[in-house]
Amino acid sequence: MKYGNFRYFRPPDDYDIGIRGGPILPGAIVNDPAVKQPLEPRPGRYALLYSPVTPTGQRLALIAALGGFLDLIAVLSPNNGRLIQRSGTEEPSPAWAPMSGTEAAAFEWGTHVRLPALVDLEAGRIISNDPYLLPVKIVSDLAESAGRKEAHALLQEEEARLEWEERIFYDLHCGVYRAGFVARQDEYEREVERVYRFLADLDRHLTGRRCLLGDFPTLADLWLYTLLVRYDQVYAPGFRLHKYRIRDFVEVHRYLRELHALPACRATTDFALISRGYFLGIPALNRGIVLIGPDDHFL
Repeated sequence: MKYGNFRYFRPPDDYDIGIRGGPILPGAIVNDPAVKQPLEPRPGRYALLYSPVTPTGQRLALIAALGGFLDLIAVLSPNNGRLIQRSGTEEPSPAWAPMSGTEAAAFEWGTHVRLPALVDLEAGRIISNDPYLLPVKIVSDLAESAGRKEAHALLQEEEARLEWEERIFYDLHCGVYRAGFVARQDEYEREVERVYRFLADLDRHLTGRRCLLGDFPTLADLWLYTLLVRYDQVYAPGFRLHKYRIRDFVEVHRYLRELHALPACRATTDFALISRGYFLGIPALNRGIVLIGPDDHFL
């Protein structure tokens, strides 16, 4: 798929994960005609509505923070408020602040689609909840017009980035969900092998590398971070992937710890909310208990 001058990964319209739940698929995507128009670099117009429980929403929040767009897109969480850039800091150093009345009201009209969703606060409408298009749209629309050219680093190494995004989608994002909820033993074993093979390949690739494709995170790194950071917390114990932990893969563990050290990653990662969201929010996992730990993940 292509938006402007940039290509992006999106699964086929007819892709079927084979279970209920999992990543947002094309059938659940809603795009307003306004999605074809470039975003304007005007504070107060746009907001990103997202749940901190989900990796997809966190990825978009990270793009807004690391791209330097928090003044142009109000990143809103019903649990935490609005993500803002701390004053007096040159590097991205986000913090949570209370939402305005207009921002809070957006959750009343902007959540009849599956989140995350980019909304137009002035027009009172949903622009898109397309998690494959929005990362590229936000960066490409605002990097030049708002003078945030450094955000283009998120789009670097397009060919290799798209290859990684495809693997992240099929082998990790879909893989963990299928491992957790398929009903046949042979299917389960196949998905477990798929996930572990991906982690082993990733471990080898990251040797001598700070990020997937260089020294600065790309859109692929941010997607990968949001899944890896949930792995030991919820996927391993809840999705029947407990044979290994992330720390069993030395380079993956190092990579995850270094990304988590970024202020934007720490600010948008709430382990308590993630655990409650999965273990109480997914009916098949809800036994009225929220699992504890692990508390040594980033030591």
